[in-house]
Amino acid sequence: MKTRSSKVFLLLSVMVTLGLLLSACALAAPSAPAPTKAPEVKAPTPAPAKPTPAPAAAEEKPQYGGILNIATYTDAPSYDAHQESTIGTLLLAGPVYNNIVQYSPEDNTKVIGDLAERWEVSPDGLTYTFYFPKGAKWHDGKPFTAEDARFTLDRIRKPPKGMNSIRRDLFQGIKSIDVVDDNTLKVTLDAARASFIPLLAMGWNVVVPKHVVEPLGGKKISTKEAIGTGPYVLKEYIRGVKVLLPKNPDYFIKGRPYVNGMDIFIITDPGATLAALRAGQVHHVSGVMLTPIEADIVRKSSPEIKLIKANSLLFPHFGVNPQRKPLNDIRVRKAIFLTLDRQAANKILQADEGLVGGPISPGSYYALPQEELLKMPGYRQPKDQDIAEAKKLMAEAGYADGFDAEIKTWGSKINQDLAVFLIDQMKRINVRMKMNFMETAAFYAAADKRDYDVYAWSMGVAIEDPDQMFGEHYLTGAPRNYGDYTIPGFDELYLKQSQTMDREERRKLVWEMQRMIMDHYLKAVAFWRTVYAPVRPEMHGYYGAVGLYNNLRFQDVWLSQR
Repeated sequence: MKTRSSKVFLLLSVMVTLGLLLSACALAAPSAPAPTKAPEVKAPTPAPAKPTPAPAAAEEKPQYGGILNIATYTDAPSYDAHQESTIGTLLLAGPVYNNIVQYSPEDNTKVIGDLAERWEVSPDGLTYTFYFPKGAKWHDGKPFTAEDARFTLDRIRKPPKGMNSIRRDLFQGIKSIDVVDDNTLKVTLDAARASFIPLLAMGWNVVVPKHVVEPLGGKKISTKEAIGTGPYVLKEYIRGVKVLLPKNPDYFIKGRPYVNGMDIFIITDPGATLAALRAGQVHHVSGVMLTPIEADIVRKSSPEIKLIKANSLLFPHFGVNPQRKPLNDIRVRKAIFLTLDRQAANKILQADEGLVGGPISPGSYYALPQEELLKMPGYRQPKDQDIAEAKKLMAEAGYADGFDAEIKTWGSKINQDLAVFLIDQMKRINVRMKMNFMETAAFYAAADKRDYDVYAWSMGVAIEDPDQMFGEHYLTGAPRNYGDYTIPGFDELYLKQSQTMDREERRKLVWEMQRMIMDHYLKAVAFWRTVYAPVRPEMHGYYGAVGLYNNLRFQDVWLSQR
């Protein structure tokens, strides 16, 4: 252990000066048979398209040993997946915890068991019964029981005072939760909902220990309370630098994980991340992964690295604060919405590999038809008509000479580039913006306090189901409704579509809701991002994911001798 620690600290000092080296370890070990997997169950609603699979080495069997080194660009404000919305939290928490059910790491069109070995659904679609294994333990040695799962769901949907449960509205359809015995949980809904299992499987909905978390009340889970049932145990955390996660020797899935542990390095400089990846110092880049431009650099310089292309379900956008003047004037908001050239943003910031779309990801069954979208104000090409209309609206609102505003952003380079792009775009209607680049925790605090004029943010969703997007972002009082807005009639329509089991009828309602959103000019989506997950040739068992917030457990990943 002393040798590994010295390597890590050498890595950090060199990274600061050269932005290049990270220590790595990929030890070979004897092959071992894979344990029996839980049965796979088709998701009740369509899942996103499966990402491009990584080539598999069919002749090789999984090997035990080695340390999996992963780089990410952002730190975590806390370890509380229920109260946070940044990928930084889930990347660090995902390997420590389990969900009740999860999206299959091998096929994201399927939901499979996680803590639940299996589940049953009543004929009327109202009651779900989950069966948990005997012998699962928390990292502190105490047994996991169905009461922990009940406590977790209640914490999310009925949070204690002072807790900001980001996804609370997603589970308001739960009527009751009953613990049948230590290994059985029964959940009853108020109406049949197609989205229940897909939402439950989202990476954010990790199960937490009641005996550790309940005493916290509304406080966030810190590293001290980060005790899960997952394949890895939190051993050491240095803010802004690294996280060390040795394997859980008592993991309830026998034979997992394959590696001896995970080391996660927080590297904010994209150049240093790419250098470490190409040099073999890290096996994988997680979190926001690589942009098309970065992927092209890797493709040309290191062709041995596998690049898994995926729709990230990230939507870089600009949020305006409708509670502040002059943005409380819908004419001003519409002018900003009109001026943004989404096609240019995609070309400049995504090498034309992103997807121009609205509130729901293009390609999704529920997305507005492209032929309709591209005729909407703000999406039309060429931009002459939109710019002329924007200038007219600004004059009508009394701002022909424009106004000054601050645009806040944080974190990754895409957020900074997005802010710079908007600053340049808004010059066309005399809106003078100045960027304020902030530390992650400070930015989130500002957003929570509604202390901003405009923000630039590459935000994301975990799945494409409308319940998640609308429930988190657009409902009155939604946790990520950072503008405190209410869209007339929207909340009622949300409930109606959520309870509509006919797929085509539900889509019609979702289309209507998207038009309502776009008529209020609150979040201007620039594009939906395409990302590439890089995988070193010695890393196996990783198949990518649709979206960033699933498949972050890494229990099936193994390392071979280079």
